[in-house]
Amino acid sequence: MNKEKISDLRTRIAQLKVAREDLREPLDFYSKILDAYDSCDASDFGEPFTPPAAAAKGPYPFIALGETELDWNAAAPLFRSLCKTFIENVEAEEDVERAAETADEDIASVIRNAFRVFISAGAGVSAEPTEEVTPQLAFISFLAMRPFVDAYVAGARALLDNEDGVYEAVCPVCGGIAAMSALVREEGHRHLVCSACETSWLYKRTRCHLCGNEEPRTLGYIMAEGPGVEDCYTAATCEKCKQYHRMLDTRKKKFEIDIALEAIAAAHLEILAQREGYSPAPGWRGLDNSN
Repeated sequence: MNKEKISDLRTRIAQLKVAREDLREPLDFYSKILDAYDSCDASDFGEPFTPPAAAAKGPYPFIALGETELDWNAAAPLFRSLCKTFIENVEAEEDVERAAETADEDIASVIRNAFRVFISAGAGVSAEPTEEVTPQLAFISFLAMRPFVDAYVAGARALLDNEDGVYEAVCPVCGGIAAMSALVREEGHRHLVCSACETSWLYKRTRCHLCGNEEPRTLGYIMAEGPGVEDCYTAATCEKCKQYHRMLDTRKKKFEIDIALEAIAAAHLEILAQREGYSPAPGWRGLDNSN
């Protein structure tokens, strides 16, 4: 995560804290996570994956992220800093405390194992950890590996056609499931945003990406009203599978999407949708994993 994005996120957090008093605590916590990123040496996040140009037409996904060897040792300082942030600010799990004290020669395997558990969940499959890994530790590993994953998938991400491309409901870059949707550009094109590598890709606007339903009368939206509630967020719902997911309309708010921050900013929609009888989409729930 570069300094410019961190600065933009801090500005957005400040705006959200003014508008949403109820979000002050999780926003303060995410600010501390940004402190860890800010202190990270961003000079080298590893070499990107370089797919051949012909790969633009598939097959998808380009990358098996759960099997990829990333620079685990280079991520260790950020991982340790994030573990410390959780230990000092929330009720940390025992495996997080153990991870924070892991010897330097063993830290890479701890990060690798936790990250692969996270990626397995993000791909919608059952994880098979070699040791017990709580959702909290898995989430910390995701946070620590974000800049490394971003650098690794950049070349593959650039191959996507987000004007006329036709992609399925899973990420064409890494095979992960969507954390949310975003409506972009004046035409309101719908992009899904990957929960694992944070790539966004073009998807059909009038189709439930959870079950494939395309009947307009069974697809809907839940919107929140009231002081401080931003109208750029909705919960997209499907009557066939009775699930919902977060949707952000970037035409109403111009800012770069950060899936962890959007999980906080749209938390009120989670409550509203579940009260209406809808279940959350599978996959990680952002900072909910910190509790």
